[in-house]
Amino acid sequence: MTTTFIRLELRRKFRDYVSVFFIAILPAFFYIIFGASQSYASESAGHGNVAMYIMISMAAYGAVTATTGIGGMAAVERMQGWGRQLGLTPLTDAGFVAMKATVALVFAAIPIALIFILGVFTGASGQWSAWILSSIAVLVGAAVFSVYGLMFGLAFRSEAAVGAASGS
Repeated sequence: MTTTFIRLELRRKFRDYVSVFFIAILPAFFYIIFGASQSYASESAGHGNVAMYIMISMAAYGAVTATTGIGGMAAVERMQGWGRQLGLTPLTDAGFVAMKATVALVFAAIPIALIFILGVFTGASGQWSAWILSSIAVLVGAAVFSVYGLMFGLAFRSEAAVGAASGS
């Protein structure tokens, strides 16, 4: 796995504005609507308030959506001939899986960072350790879903792989 493949894949994924919207902007919007702007946002919940609880939940939703969708798109890429194109390169199958997982984790970090930054400015409060540990837990949890989505993407040979991975 080389950084060139990762850089090209990241650039290609960032050009898909619809996916970026559903991965980053929609969960952030959900946090604002269901968390920060509600009257119960400042109520105590665990080691923080309800706004923080919803912030973490929406970050997890965005991260899992990102990793599953990116992994599932491998089926569409195979249909379009991208796999044959990559077959001409020195990238191995294990390198391909590692590259996809890395790209998925980078995309998973986007909604986590965006929603946590919004949380800072909209009144989400909690212990600093809860902020750090929850962001790490969400990112590590999303890593499992990158492999899960990739499994569906490589098992199915149609656009249905994305729906099957996301739906299940």
